[in-house]
Amino acid sequence: MSSSKDALGVPAAVSGSGSGTGNTARRRHKRSKSTSDARRSPLAHLSPTKSGRGPTTTHSSSASSAHSSPARRAVPRAAVGAGSDSTDALPVFGDASAPLLAADGSPAASDPAPASTHGSPTARRLVHSSTPIVRDKHRRAASFSSISRSRSGTRDASGHSGTLDSLEAGGSSGEDLAAEEEFHPTSRAPAQDWFAGGGVYVDGPTIRDAFGRTLQLRGVNLCGSSKLPTTPHADNPEHPEFYDTRNVSFIGRPLPLEDAHEHFSRLSHWGLTFVRLLVPWEALEHAGPGIYDEAYIDYLIKLCELMPKYGIRCFIDPHQDVWSRFSGGSGAPGWTFEVAGLDIRKFKATGAAHVHNAHVAGHCDCTVDPVTGVYTPNAKADASKTHGDLPHQPMLWPTNYTKLASATMFTLFFAGATFAPNRCIDGENIQHYLQRHYFAAYRHLAARVRHLDAVLGFEVMNEPHQGYVGLHSLERFDPMEALLLGDNPSALQSFCLGLGLEQEVEVWVKSWPIPSRKHSTRVLNAEGVRVWLPGYTCPWLEEGVYAFPDPEEYAGQPPEVLKPDYFTKHPRTKQAVDFNQDFYLPFINMYAVAIQQAFPDALILAEPIPQELPPVFTQQVPNLVYAPHWYDLKSVFSKAFDGFITHDVPALRVSRNLIAATYFGLQGAKRNYANQLRKLHATGKERVGNVPCVIGECGIPMDLNRRAAFDTGNYAHHNNFLDAVISAMEANLLHFTLWNYNPGNDNTHGDYWNGEDFSIFSPRQGVQYSLKSEERRNRRKNKIKAFALDPKVASAAAAAGASAGKRRGGGSAVAASSGSSSSGGEESAMARPSERSKLLTIPKDRDLSASAGSPVSPNTPFDITELFFNEDLQHHMGGRVLDAVIRPYAARVAGTPTKMEFDLKTLSFRLEFTTHKVKLQKDGMTGAYFKWLTTELPEECYETVVYVPKYHYGYESLVVSVSDGTWAYYKGEQTLFWRIHDAVPGGHHWLQLGVKSAPASPKSAGGKARNACARMLDGWCTVS
Repeated sequence: MSSSKDALGVPAAVSGSGSGTGNTARRRHKRSKSTSDARRSPLAHLSPTKSGRGPTTTHSSSASSAHSSPARRAVPRAAVGAGSDSTDALPVFGDASAPLLAADGSPAASDPAPASTHGSPTARRLVHSSTPIVRDKHRRAASFSSISRSRSGTRDASGHSGTLDSLEAGGSSGEDLAAEEEFHPTSRAPAQDWFAGGGVYVDGPTIRDAFGRTLQLRGVNLCGSSKLPTTPHADNPEHPEFYDTRNVSFIGRPLPLEDAHEHFSRLSHWGLTFVRLLVPWEALEHAGPGIYDEAYIDYLIKLCELMPKYGIRCFIDPHQDVWSRFSGGSGAPGWTFEVAGLDIRKFKATGAAHVHNAHVAGHCDCTVDPVTGVYTPNAKADASKTHGDLPHQPMLWPTNYTKLASATMFTLFFAGATFAPNRCIDGENIQHYLQRHYFAAYRHLAARVRHLDAVLGFEVMNEPHQGYVGLHSLERFDPMEALLLGDNPSALQSFCLGLGLEQEVEVWVKSWPIPSRKHSTRVLNAEGVRVWLPGYTCPWLEEGVYAFPDPEEYAGQPPEVLKPDYFTKHPRTKQAVDFNQDFYLPFINMYAVAIQQAFPDALILAEPIPQELPPVFTQQVPNLVYAPHWYDLKSVFSKAFDGFITHDVPALRVSRNLIAATYFGLQGAKRNYANQLRKLHATGKERVGNVPCVIGECGIPMDLNRRAAFDTGNYAHHNNFLDAVISAMEANLLHFTLWNYNPGNDNTHGDYWNGEDFSIFSPRQGVQYSLKSEERRNRRKNKIKAFALDPKVASAAAAAGASAGKRRGGGSAVAASSGSSSSGGEESAMARPSERSKLLTIPKDRDLSASAGSPVSPNTPFDITELFFNEDLQHHMGGRVLDAVIRPYAARVAGTPTKMEFDLKTLSFRLEFTTHKVKLQKDGMTGAYFKWLTTELPEECYETVVYVPKYHYGYESLVVSVSDGTWAYYKGEQTLFWRIHDAVPGGHHWLQLGVKSAPASPKSAGGKARNACARMLDGWCTVS
């Protein structure tokens, strides 16, 4: 018997009779014979920047394509040297000098290959190692011709003695050609590498790669700690350095450069490589108007230059919450208050803002717990509400939207020229002044980062707000329109408090189904503190919105409202105003022009006011993406979820029908969330247009249910909650970025901002999150160890390893993925126990970086399991709710997806799509086809790429079923490639993933037990 194996170690043709020919010719692309169709360096196309072209080499396109050597090419795992990088980042394309191994693992002669005019013929085959990709910082992606492209050849399906087929073809029932056809993906780049398909392009409502495939982007917000500077002290406004607004630095936000490899590798391993990168306005322009922090921008550039090594792409988020950290949130620099005439040191005394960390229980006599009511000064917190030294903190920061500082600044920023025409800086209205500096700051950043391939675009503004614009009453706020908790002065009372007048204000507490209710009253600003700087007064007093009987003396006089509808009508035309159409939409258009002047290809992501409709776009914005946020508001603000009851809060706001807005059980929660997101998406299409939709924020609070999981490690409710959220995203085929991944999170202070704790990563957990993969690892180890120690089983395994035959694809196949990973381009054959000694392994008590030169041969599969789990474990330590976070998804789809769903309980995943007319985008990956191959499309156009996480499937037998075509699963890259056969537009295709558990013990030396044992022993190599 002879077998032919390609450079990836795949049988090209086998014969069960022992006299197989093994000389099947490979079909290749009909490439032009021009010398311009060049093979380039395998590393040339891997670049973090957007300029330049890599070097090329030439080859003869008329060379023979025969390929019949019985040897396989494999790249064994290299011994990890001291100081080497052992973390499981994206693999790098390896060199061509890797030795050829025969089927028994011994060195073999090189395969015959077409003659080349440059270098070894093996240089054309891209293989992987376990080191990160090294991308040239000054080169963009190479042309399409840099990647080896080979047609699928046919192979005999009669079986091959001695190995378990490592690439199993799957096809529909009765379609033997698909089952018998050998499949080699055009690339081994992991699914979660967003550079693998070239550029990222907006095509109507779809985001595509250069090959016309539909992308399903998912990732994280990076990160919550970016809201606060690294220096000086920013956690407590009682600290004097808090008010040093100009001498601050955000360098090191979201993470130090020296820690980037750890966190980017983890995100890549988790499949979350689409990043919303928080860059507050304050981080850029804190030193003063027009003075930019170039050192911080340099830091951002260095951080983004590292991203392509891990397949990460990002967009810039000008993050803000309730205007600024000095008004209780984040975003704008402190000097913006100065030009408006506000004194940030007086916000707490005047009730102008609920400032970050100034209102913890014991520091304020009106800190409201959303469950129990009002704390009293210095009251000892109930132990059931604490973790560490801090009480259970409610989310009060959104109440600042109705308070003087935030509401005034948003009104001046968006509509100052209309409602405060007299508030000017050097003759320029404050609206134009602030917007001009906002646009200029982010245009400057766009000009600095436009060369970076990792940066896709810019968001307009995080969670904008209308301020007082559209406010119907100055004497009360509607509890169904605004979050009212704690001190709740009306707009008129806020004006008076800012002028130094004592006011008795209402105190509101949590309620249901109305979100809050009046609880009591209390007096604010008895000391008569003014919030306005010397020389300034309230702009609404200047505009005659209200007045006092004696304009020289306000004390003791009730104000009189002169223009109760001032903020609902244009002061001069008296026409009703619409914040979205009259103020926000023009702002979006001007921002897009400013950014795309500096960065012409930038995506522009725009979101509406939270829980409000977006503007109706009356003109086209190039590369526009609709990017709303979505949360289960009731569960988020009550920080409670048990899976029994959920509510559709947006529907409740409209209908006030509690019964219709109530859902029961986990399946009800999924329906509830899916319905909400479907309406959100449909509203975007109706009002914004036929543009892509990215959910910029979604997630769950980790301090649910009084932080019980922090003490037990049991995150069952969290997993159910987040699984329902992400399932709803998948049901609507939405892109999303989870809020958030925070390297600085801990269980005591959460994300270190206003009591929030949303991070899916927390390195300092008291009780480590119970990893499902660890449970499976232990269960699998015990089974494998039992097999290995049983003499009957050992003999059965040896027999199975010597005679296991190939399995025909039909409609499904089992991929023996249990027990190990195939990192990088490893293709080591583990078909026989005698070959296991050839693997280099590292004992579990050894540091990976210190294991060079000391390979240890495993004696049992138990040792191999331990080795591969240790490599995997480092990414999961510190993770939270990983069962729901890490899940399979189709990253690149060769058509239009119609369904994608994952069942967390059964690990069943299903993808359905219809083929479309392929539309190539001309970039570095496809340039050669535009120049030479006008009649044939690249094979990537028909390859769907699915992320298959080892976290769920690494210790299970993976079962793959497809409607048609061929597929290959590479466990090391956590990626399954599927190439369809019928690419006629409108055709329907599906893929199903599942798991098949191995039997606990064998019943005989043959049959299912023997085959299961063979899978465990043979399945260490890359399988499909």
